[in-house]
Parts: sequence; structure tokens; C-alpha cells
Amino acid sequence: MNRKPLLTVLAIAAMLVACSSEPSNNSNNTTANNDPDMGNNPVEVDNTGTEYASEYEFLFDSLAFKTAPANKLNTLLNANLDLNLEFPIIVLLKLSDVDAAAGTVVLEGGSGLKTDDITTFIFDPDSDSTGTAGTLDAATGEFAASLEYFGFVATFKFENDVSKTVLPINKLTLSGQMNLSEDGATANVVNGVLAGYMTKEDGDATLITLAAGGNPISITQVFKEDTLNYDTTTAALVDPGMGDAWFLEGSFTAKPTVIND
Repeated sequence: MNRKPLLTVLAIAAMLVACSSEPSNNSNNTTANNDPDMGNNPVEVDNTGTEYASEYEFLFDSLAFKTAPANKLNTLLNANLDLNLEFPIIVLLKLSDVDAAAGTVVLEGGSGLKTDDITTFIFDPDSDSTGTAGTLDAATGEFAASLEYFGFVATFKFENDVSKTVLPINKLTLSGQMNLSEDGATANVVNGVLAGYMTKEDGDATLITLAAGGNPISITQVFKEDTLNYDTTTAALVDPGMGDAWFLEGSFTAKPTVIND
């Protein structure tokens, strides 16, 4: 089974990093838009006549959620996208085997790590980043893929102790539009949309520590049971507190980067 969706759990990571790390100066934040549009005013993209490259690599530079409980964490999330932090939130996206004529692409996404060169990154080895088949509309640059599972890796620092937690997300859908440069060699991702869910069962089993010397608590204790708003049996949204999972939906943008294999 391809175990790999991407990002909706990033909001959790942002909250935990904010709770466990020193306050940051965000003046050098790489975020291009601290409150990305949630789809009300999408960027118009027309790649007609532009030749696509075979591969594109991206770094998320904005992310915002519009559903509870993650929507309360957008400010903290964007603050922790700052690459000047010791352990920033890094989300990488790679589109390879781009075939504009066939309308196909392979999507690979996951948590990333900084290298000695701040302009290049690697996928976190603890993050499952296997490629997933997706679709591509050459004229609009729209790509989309459905990801069965993704374990997002969040790194936390408490004084001199550093630890990692894998936060599980299921059934993630991911789409966006590549806005190509004139020669098609590079692109930005605009109008990005993502959605997925984390089950209460996974929330119960995933333990994190929020402070140095503190006792581990479950993600369920962080997210709260009264916000469970998704029924995994019917695959439908329900009233808060009536589901068995948390549904998280958001928007994102991404800029070109270099990902080292």
C-alpha cells in the first residue's frame, strides 16, 4: 500500500512547535503570503503554448486552514515556516514524469530538512515520500492526486533535547496550479488546496510532549474530542463532537526550490 498523504497535519506541528520552542522573530520569514486566499480570489493561470519541463520541485511558502481545530493555528503555522528557525516546518513537493500531452504526473510530497545550503533541501528520511500518480491539465497547470496515508514528521526541541513525532493523516487530496515561467523551466504553485483527516484512534495513539520535563499527552487531548467533525464510515462531515476523526482543509502556495535525492 502506498502510505503517503501530505500536510493537513501541519497545523498540529505548528501548534506544537510554537508551544515547545522559543519565540521567533519572523522578519525574515520566507512566507510569501501569511493569509493565503481560501479560493475566493484564485490566481488566473494560462500555460497555453508553454512547454513543460519533465520535473518541478517546490517548497511550501504559505499554508492556511479553514476548518476547526486547525484554523486557529494559521498565524503560528506561518511563523514556523521561517527557514531561519533551527527546526522550521518544511514541506516539499516534487512533480516528476510530467507528461503534458498525456495529462499525467507523479507527485511526491512530504516533510523536509534543511541542508548546509539554505536554498536546497532533502526529504526527511522518517517521512514516507513515495511517488503517487496524478493528473495534469496542460493549459491551466492544474495537478491533482489522492494520497492514501501520510505520516508527517514534526521535530520538537526542549532546551537541549530534540525529538521527532510522526503525526498520521489519511485520505489526503492535493491539488494546485503550476504557473509556468515564459520558458516553462520553472513555476510557482498557486491556488493550492488540500484536505484529509486524522482519526481519533490515531490521535489517541500519537503521544507528544509539550514542555521540557512534561508528561506525554495524546493528540486527542490537544485537538479535543468535541471538535471531531468527520465520519470515516460515511466519508462525510458531521456536527462537531459526532465524528470519529478530525477533517482538515486548507490552501497553500509553493515556490521553486532544489530537492536533493
